Amino acid sequence: MKKILNYLKKYKLNLIFGPIFKLLEAIIEISLPIIIAFLIDNYNNFSTNELIYYLVFLLVLVVLGFVFASIAQYIAAKTSQGFSKTLRENLFTHINQ
Repeated sequence: MKKILNYLKKYKLNLIFGPIFKLLEAIIEISLPIIIAFLIDNYNNFSTNELIYYLVFLLVLVVLGFVFASIAQYIAAKTSQGFSKTLRENLFTHINQ
């Protein structure tokens, strides 16, 4: 396993930031139904301005979740592509020797 992990040395930041962005996305995805349930339970107690505020807040959370998911997927794709490229290069070098 240590031999395989050597190929990931170039991608230390990606290995840190990728899971962080995925965690942020998961937190947002879990909090959205909780906020919607709160809105449904207390619908009669809110004024129109408060409802609009909560709906804009939900839209901002949805957009943030999408951005975090996109960044996490991009980081994962770049890391896996670079890892496989380095592994393949070293394999071909070893075979040709």
